[in-house]
Amino acid sequence: MRESCFGSGTQGKQDCYEYHQGRTEVNMRQKKRDGIWGYIFIAPQVIGLLLFSIIPIICVFYFSFCKWDAISEPVFVGIQNYITEFHDPAFYKAIVNTLKYSLIYIPGNVVFALLIATAIQHIKGKVGYRLIFFLPIVASSVGVSMIWLWILEPNCGILNYFLECIKLGRVNLLGDTKTVMLTIGLIGIWCNLGYNVVIYIAGLEGVSRVYYEAAMVDGASAKIYSNYTSDDVSHHILYIYYDNDCKF
Repeated sequence: MRESCFGSGTQGKQDCYEYHQGRTEVNMRQKKRDGIWGYIFIAPQVIGLLLFSIIPIICVFYFSFCKWDAISEPVFVGIQNYITEFHDPAFYKAIVNTLKYSLIYIPGNVVFALLIATAIQHIKGKVGYRLIFFLPIVASSVGVSMIWLWILEPNCGILNYFLECIKLGRVNLLGDTKTVMLTIGLIGIWCNLGYNVVIYIAGLEGVSRVYYEAAMVDGASAKIYSNYTSDDVSHHILYIYYDNDCKF
């Protein structure tokens, strides 16, 4: 017993109490220092969130009740801007287009990333594949946009060049109302695919190999085999769904 190190009797108990009290104070000071360093580490992220997300959202909400041309002083007009917007047919068309895009972008990010992560999880050189899929995340959005415009350009784009080589004729994916939404949705999925693949791979690596080996020994069907994976990465799927929903 630790108390025996301080002797017996009243004095020993007093020494033991002082020892534990001192250890408690040391632990509290250590936790306090750790807490301070924690706040220091998250401070840049919190400041960036305030400056570039929360404060701009508050300002936009305020200016939505004003008549303002970004040059002169804003004039408060109440909900008149909202009334005008609700009477504009383009507003409802924008809502429909937004819903169409979301039905392509959000499920596509969740499903395609999971399929790719599962495919490259157990192959050699998966680190290289991660890098390839993650490149669009770190690339400049302006540069990525220019590359896709160059690929899809209807007159001299790379896509139309290859289509002509195989005698299929030119297409204008961004200029046709029937294909533009699907094209933009697929580009959006491609741009964010690498991030979601990395999240899924992290979840798949946490799945114990014991489950897979047991399923193989027992001769489990593909459905049962896949259930081991889906159950363990379900929280990753939910995270990616909400993350893409918030980004969208």
